[in-house]
Amino acid sequence: MLDGFSGYNQVEVDTADQHKTTFTTPWGTFAYKRMPFGLINAGATFQRAMDLAFGSLKGKCIVIYLDDLTVFSKTRADHFDHLETVLLRCREHGISLNPKKSVFCVTEGKLLGHIVSKDGIKIDPERVQAIQQIPLPTSKKGVHSFFGKINFLRRFIPDFAELTLNISQMMKGKQTFGWSSEGKESFEGIKRAIAKTPVLACPDFSKDFIIYSYATDNTLVVVLTQEDSNEHELAIAFMSYILKDHELKYTMMEKHAFAVVKAVKQFRFYILNSHSMVLVPDTTVKSILTQQEFGSKRGNWVAKVQEYDIDIKPTKLVRGKGLCELIAEGARHELLEDKVGLPTVLFLSSVDEWYADITHFLTYGECPSHLTAKEKRTVKLRSVQYVLWENALFKRGLDGRFLKCVDKEQQKKLLSAFHDQACGGHYSSMVTAHKILRGGYYWPSLFRDASKWVDKCEACQTFVGRPKLASLPLKPVVIEEPFQQWGLDFIGTLNPASSAGHTHVLTATDYFTKWVEAIPVKSTTSEVVCSFIKENILV
Repeated sequence: MLDGFSGYNQVEVDTADQHKTTFTTPWGTFAYKRMPFGLINAGATFQRAMDLAFGSLKGKCIVIYLDDLTVFSKTRADHFDHLETVLLRCREHGISLNPKKSVFCVTEGKLLGHIVSKDGIKIDPERVQAIQQIPLPTSKKGVHSFFGKINFLRRFIPDFAELTLNISQMMKGKQTFGWSSEGKESFEGIKRAIAKTPVLACPDFSKDFIIYSYATDNTLVVVLTQEDSNEHELAIAFMSYILKDHELKYTMMEKHAFAVVKAVKQFRFYILNSHSMVLVPDTTVKSILTQQEFGSKRGNWVAKVQEYDIDIKPTKLVRGKGLCELIAEGARHELLEDKVGLPTVLFLSSVDEWYADITHFLTYGECPSHLTAKEKRTVKLRSVQYVLWENALFKRGLDGRFLKCVDKEQQKKLLSAFHDQACGGHYSSMVTAHKILRGGYYWPSLFRDASKWVDKCEACQTFVGRPKLASLPLKPVVIEEPFQQWGLDFIGTLNPASSAGHTHVLTATDYFTKWVEAIPVKSTTSEVVCSFIKENILV
């Protein structure tokens, strides 16, 4: 991590603009030759200068925020090469660095008030300690100042809105400032929450995201997560929101739908180019956000959500609840005490499997109560193809065989076994999917998942041959009379050549009569072909 030395002062001010920086002192009037701190566009100008200096390296081995340069690498050897490249670029553009604030070859470091490491991102303990020492504010201005210091930490605090609700209501209108017992408890609760904030995982944009959203009477709670290599869901960021006066009038289902709208807006830069699954408390939420109702509040919500590649699904059973709902039910502190670690695992189970409703119907003879009438009819019709045997669900295939229905975890193992492993052979997605079916397994998105799996297979992408061009359809050649069309071709190379040195045979065939002319030739040039046509066909 490199730190620029007096960053702004390294940028020269154009001679024609130096008078604009003039200031007066008792000893005379002066103007800056180099960009000072405090100019309205100084930050943007300096950032643009750094972007121009390191443009080709950004995102590959360096991240730049003003005068903070973070050089990153996967291996130590690569890191030395990247450092050399960056330092040479600094020398080329005359960028000075502060050696006292720069650190090299570390796996963890401070960056913009955070501690960044391979495990994720956490708050700088010095910041936490400073907040713990803030006394109870004695005025509204003091409360605003306190909120200004903690607001950038809200992505680390699951129930930030709920914790600050009492204080926010105390600050409304022109009421006389004073601390109630609830307000004081909220103030201390905020400080306690900051003292034990979790470690947030770094996002992997090659994987899907999972969003949990939930609404209470007064607040919205949203969590962005992603599965790691061990299929554990890790929190990437939290979002909470205090509903405004007009939003408090929404029905509970509208509040849940509004939580999804706020979630996709808040996490836009994470999910814009990725597929995401949004888990909501009830199927009605999906209906609200997919209906064709425009020119209204709900219509605006639908338009905002349609921009993203998301699947909205309900969390159907208690074991499928995410942290959002547990927070709303007051179980946050007990959960965090058990779950905080490196990295922090904050969820019990992502969502019920695709066959949960069918299994429920076959077990109890009735559909789950949370389904709509239309969804219940669909489940009853689909269940005809399925049977339960020893607590396992099987689907009757087209050939009469029974295929075992598998969950998400088993799906990945099967795709790996039938494609990547020794018996897989790295065949195409279609072949892989049919091999899984012949093996006796089934899930609805098998062919789509197999296609995605093959597309992401590193070995296939590295060694697969170029795709063959599709052959054009055959067209009959219609010949109505002799001499209308001839076909010419070379036969050869003849090995060994003839005693006279001929290496090819040039042939010509009349398409109508099938008459053939042929001569031996020593080369395949155009002159030889033209001479052959004149002497053997046109004579």
